[in-house]
Amino acid sequence: MDKCKEILEQLNREIRRIRKADLKAGKEKTVMIPMRDGVKLFTRFIFPEGVTKGIVTFQRSCYAFQTPIFEWMAYQMACRGYISGYQLCRGIGQSQGQWEPFVNEKNDGLDTLYWLEQQDFAEQIGLYGLSYGGYTQWFVADGLTPKVKTMVIIQAGTDRYRSAYTNGCFRHDVYTGWAVENAKTEKKEIYPDCCLYRPFLKMDEAVMGKRLSWFRDWLLHVDEKDTYWTEGIWGDLKKTAEKISVPVFLTGGWYDHHLEGMFYAWNHLKESVREKSVFLIGPWIHGMENGVDAYDIDDHTHDSPFGFNEAFRFLDSFFCKREYLKPGITGYMIGKDKWMHKDTLQEGNIRTFGLFCNGSNKFIHNPDNPVKAKGAESMLYAPPTDRGSKRQEIKEDNRIIYLHTKELEEPLTICGSVKVSLEIESEASDTMIIVKLLEEFQNGEVYNIRTGASTIGYRNQAKERVDDYIPGMPVRMEFQLWPIMWALQKGSKIRVSVSSSNFPEFHVHTNMQGSWSMQDKIKTVVNKVNVENSFLELPLSDRKNEE
Repeated sequence: MDKCKEILEQLNREIRRIRKADLKAGKEKTVMIPMRDGVKLFTRFIFPEGVTKGIVTFQRSCYAFQTPIFEWMAYQMACRGYISGYQLCRGIGQSQGQWEPFVNEKNDGLDTLYWLEQQDFAEQIGLYGLSYGGYTQWFVADGLTPKVKTMVIIQAGTDRYRSAYTNGCFRHDVYTGWAVENAKTEKKEIYPDCCLYRPFLKMDEAVMGKRLSWFRDWLLHVDEKDTYWTEGIWGDLKKTAEKISVPVFLTGGWYDHHLEGMFYAWNHLKESVREKSVFLIGPWIHGMENGVDAYDIDDHTHDSPFGFNEAFRFLDSFFCKREYLKPGITGYMIGKDKWMHKDTLQEGNIRTFGLFCNGSNKFIHNPDNPVKAKGAESMLYAPPTDRGSKRQEIKEDNRIIYLHTKELEEPLTICGSVKVSLEIESEASDTMIIVKLLEEFQNGEVYNIRTGASTIGYRNQAKERVDDYIPGMPVRMEFQLWPIMWALQKGSKIRVSVSSSNFPEFHVHTNMQGSWSMQDKIKTVVNKVNVENSFLELPLSDRKNEE
């Protein structure tokens, strides 16, 4: 089924969860809004019948194929009393100019806001957007015009480096997949096999027949402290949250690849803004689809295909002074099937667990035979069956070892960021280490909770690569996993799988030092974990606070 049609069907099914329409849609207005350089962008508005001025809800997007969805959203908003509009980004659809990802969104977004500010029909403005549309809102958040009173940002964060990389590991299934889809080439079927091309920097021309300079920038700038990330559009983006002066409603998913960047933004809001803002986090992958197979989800309070229901609820409650969610973090507790409010996730109750290994503590990494990712939080183009929390097949595999704790004598609730600390030895001068935090239930079923990744060169959250490792020497590697709310069951074991690949979630390491995308040689090595010097730290919630 066509993806756009499928989303529209979901939206039509779930719209019953918001308040009923009390008006009819009326006048439609199409405008080509001029930007500062003369380029004009396609913009549409739908008014409620008989309404000539009022509150405007507005979004921008780079996805022309989703235009029917934006039309549907504007229509539904209009039927509930809002003048609602959308704009296609520069070079997209009927908008003029040349599209280059992200580069023009700040200026174009601000020019659009200045235009809206001057329109008599716009008395107040509420911005909203999902994914790339959320980024277009972040880019203008530090320059909002007076009529903009609030923002809804769905599955988009402000730390772009951490979205593309984690400790030197590039997220192929997000950014290579996205580059292939948005490069305006017919060769979309090349993904994910194209990720194995070496040297990967030349994949675009060699496989796609087209040089993507913006994509090569992402591949070449691996250091977090590189000025590519700390200055320009990405440096400005990272500083945006602390400059916002209006309440925001952030919506994320525990298994969405933008979650880390959303937490960064939330934590950097001014306290005066955060105390009026909401961060809603559900059991979702990107696009707000359920990503948890370990448990049945019966509480559908915040189900929101494409984020529309939650965007509308917040905007409607904000502008109409209706009570909705309490400011702070509202998260779905996996394993308890309920939504819980938290002022902060990390409550300070840290418990350390020793790890045990029943088999070999050694594992092989052959770059020509990577481990296939099954269940992960930072995947976008893999099938939904491989994204999120999925059942894991535990079998003998010389590429993976499994560590475990003793059986849990009581139920425990993880609320925050788990730390996995391993002592590693490798035959390589550099390699990648992947850890997966798992729960093994008493019935033997195993599900992934969180994944961590790091190269030795970028170990322990290093902001630049350090080529100091001597093969065969023990080295401490600590993995600070993304925050999660997960209820561990009494009698379960916590498992940690350790390997050196998780493809295509991350790039496949060649076991060589240097810039990963420029390497064309590989070697096979044996890595090992010194189990007796390895452990887990779990942030546990006070059970009294969960009642």
